[in-house]
Amino acid sequence: MSYSLAILDNAPLGGQVQEASDTPDVIGSYLREQADLSAVEKFSQKHQDAVNPLQEPYYRDLLPISKPATGEQYAFEVDLDLCTGCKGCVTACKSLNGLGDDESWRDVGLIHGQRQASAVQHVTTACHHCLEPACASGCPVNAYVKLDESGIVKHLDDQCIGCQYCTLTCPYDVPKFSKELGIVRKCDMCVGRLENSEAPACVQACPNEAIRITVVSHEDVWAQAQAGMVVPGTPPSDITFPTTHFKTGRTQVRELVPADYDQPQKEHGHAPLIVMLVLTQVAAGVFVTEFLSGWATGLSGVLGFWGSAVGFGICCLALAASILHLGRPKYAYRAILGLGHSWLSREILAFGLFVKAAGLLVFIKWAENTPVQAGLTFKSFSKFLPALESVTIFLGIAGVFCSVMVYHVTRRIFWNAARTLPKFTMTMVVGGASCLMCTACVREFVCAGVGVAAQWVQVLALLTSLTMLLKLGLELEVLLHTRDKVNSSLKRTAVLHLDSMRGWCVARLLCAVAGGFITPWALVHGVSNQLMSHGSLALLAAAGFLLVLCGELSERYLFFRAVVALKMPGGIPG
Repeated sequence: MSYSLAILDNAPLGGQVQEASDTPDVIGSYLREQADLSAVEKFSQKHQDAVNPLQEPYYRDLLPISKPATGEQYAFEVDLDLCTGCKGCVTACKSLNGLGDDESWRDVGLIHGQRQASAVQHVTTACHHCLEPACASGCPVNAYVKLDESGIVKHLDDQCIGCQYCTLTCPYDVPKFSKELGIVRKCDMCVGRLENSEAPACVQACPNEAIRITVVSHEDVWAQAQAGMVVPGTPPSDITFPTTHFKTGRTQVRELVPADYDQPQKEHGHAPLIVMLVLTQVAAGVFVTEFLSGWATGLSGVLGFWGSAVGFGICCLALAASILHLGRPKYAYRAILGLGHSWLSREILAFGLFVKAAGLLVFIKWAENTPVQAGLTFKSFSKFLPALESVTIFLGIAGVFCSVMVYHVTRRIFWNAARTLPKFTMTMVVGGASCLMCTACVREFVCAGVGVAAQWVQVLALLTSLTMLLKLGLELEVLLHTRDKVNSSLKRTAVLHLDSMRGWCVARLLCAVAGGFITPWALVHGVSNQLMSHGSLALLAAAGFLLVLCGELSERYLFFRAVVALKMPGGIPG
């Protein structure tokens, strides 16, 4: 549109006027200036003369006109071309929600070209409020709810026990654990502000209007998930069906890579979980290997109640260690509320029943073999021992299987069932067999004269050595991925093993060789030829079991720290 104006003040005599074509396009330039205003400038200009500006709606042009209808929900829309990485959205989010220094609900990552250093793109990201949120499906206490009217995935702080499992199941690294509060928290799209037609903090703070709230249909989200996000390096969208829409007019964006892609970082160690996993598997292995060795030699029950008692005690220690991982341990009783959808709830229930069955089994075995009046009272329960032993073994194996699934569902390749199931199973066998050999030798030392069956120790030593050999082969296999041509997840895991975690790898190998090969056969030689005293055998067996235990704890430390987590692009590692 063009404008023609008469400048009457400067009109020459005779009534002739000069047309605006000879003057600056005043209105056109003014309109162009208005169109180029940022959201902050528009707000300032709109309310500069208002008496109570805060009572009027904020940034209506960054909010949808109508609320979501059936089959729709709110979603973030991010214009990558407008994001400059200023982190104003991060600051506003932290300020409004009162987050701690180490807590952030919105992050700004970076993607760049591998060959052209000048090709860079910032990516602002928060919770995607997915159609099938993995945080909710994994939570054992149902601390997540997807609001029907808005589709927002909201975290219930009062319900959370701080198990941090959602931080593993979310493929976008959204939930953040607050050490101060002992719970996990995350972005809720400032739902309280949306209900009052106000923009979320991040939307309001962005000076370039790179973030806005839109309404999306579930059908469109399903369809877009097949193509994946525009942002490269993100997890597959069909895991949780995220609703955030990233748009860009730059075709080269898909050719970029996350800034932290080539520099894998160690993940959290989760020390209580390391102890819990290893000890629960050893405890289950005690009952399994005692049954297998008895079946193979025909010498069932050679340890009396001693083997079961040790297995029961180890499981109690494991469950006590797991409590230390919770941010709010006094609410641990809630952990089975998610039984219908959470493998963590199922793991907790399985091991909870396992320790109870094991305790009952120990008591009946003790009563059966104790020549006191109490033992006579419980003699009639001896006929239930085979069935109770079977139930205990089944619950132990079920608990270990649940442990496998807890990590398999996170979609991290290093944790998939094909790798984790044999690894956890072999820890169960190695730890159980080594523990039984130690128990037998200590029992002989404490109760002189009961004897240690050489054939039985030979079977356990063979079981320990063969299983340890297979397990080391599986663990060393991942190191072969350093030769992968592409920088795959397993290649980055292998690099972490051989680079920053090399010392742990060496310690794990030494413990495995000493505890899984040298010590067992030294025990066989000592028991068969009666060359060592009972005290020396007990010390050797205890040393062997401790070496195996240290080796398995080292392996599990590598399991947690060397995994490559799924997440949105991060910044350049410091």
